[in-house]
Amino acid sequence: RRVLVPLDQIRGGGGEGEEKTGGSSSAAAEGLKNSIASGLAAACSKTLLAPFDTIKTVQQQVIQQEAGGKALSFGAAARLITSRPKGFL
Repeated sequence: RRVLVPLDQIRGGGGEGEEKTGGSSSAAAEGLKNSIASGLAAACSKTLLAPFDTIKTVQQQVIQQEAGGKALSFGAAARLITSRPKGFL
């Protein structure tokens, strides 16, 4: 059995005492609200995760310096593998 719920009730609109506005202005307001929320979420995630990314990068540089010439970057490893006549195998 299916129950059909009006779309305005799903979005939280249509409650008592609320005034209905035109469809285009509410769609624009929803779009603006979603854009602002998306921007704030991105800013928060970048702000919280940037220190961890910096720590990871510094650790990778230290490991590469300690290994000296023995460590290969991903690009150098890929060039080495593809330069061989039979590739990886």
